[in-house]
Amino acid sequence: MKIYALVGKSGTGKSHKAIELSYEKDIDWIIDDGLLIHRGNIVAGKSAKQSKTKVEAVRTAIFSDETHRKNVREKINSDTPGKILVIGTSDKMVNRIAERLDLGTIYEYIYINTISTDEEIEKARECRKNGRHIIPAPTVQVKNMVNGISINSLRGYFVGRNNEIKEVEKTVIRPTFSYIGGFYISPDAVIQIIRHVCETIGFVTKVKHIDVENSESYTDVNIGIFIDSADNLKMVKKLQFNIKKSLETMTMINIRKVNINIIKIKK
Repeated sequence: MKIYALVGKSGTGKSHKAIELSYEKDIDWIIDDGLLIHRGNIVAGKSAKQSKTKVEAVRTAIFSDETHRKNVREKINSDTPGKILVIGTSDKMVNRIAERLDLGTIYEYIYINTISTDEEIEKARECRKNGRHIIPAPTVQVKNMVNGISINSLRGYFVGRNNEIKEVEKTVIRPTFSYIGGFYISPDAVIQIIRHVCETIGFVTKVKHIDVENSESYTDVNIGIFIDSADNLKMVKKLQFNIKKSLETMTMINIRKVNINIIKIKK
């Protein structure tokens, strides 16, 4: 197994370049910020972006927790990859990750300034100043792992081997520990948004109850309503969609489910 390392200071665009680099060197596996990624899919680990503080984020990124290490090591041992790209902010960091995951000696060190232009690095730094980070995995997977942060999809293209045009999807997030500040969303605010959506949809005559269930990675919403007519049963799916979209847009909460219980139909 050959271990490659991509090294660069925080905010210089390492994760942004990781997929392109791994494609050029025929590397199917990436270790980045506590995650094990295989061909663009998160297969093990946990993201440092879920951490509540920067200190906790660093500990996650270098696999300080034994349970976390074991989870990733077992996946690597079971799949026996030929090549792995380890991403870190220094030689010391990538060496520590390789040691803790029992990967062996690093075969090649690649530094971000050798594969990115000064303009690209400066652009990445500006992005980081606004609290945004890149995860080299599809947004649909990242949303299932993290909560309470801004999440957006980023698609890009580059010319690969044999002049092939390669499309990749990455995820831009703003973690909880972002230095631009934290935020707190009152449960009452969530309930008010849901009530407002129900009122504007037209066919809901009464909202009987709203229950919000939070976890570290997602939020479930359970709603009981009265509707004016059985003819509007088919509109309930639209109501679910509108509630989910409004909550995610206005609060940045990752909504897993919106369960609607129709308690009474007027006619």
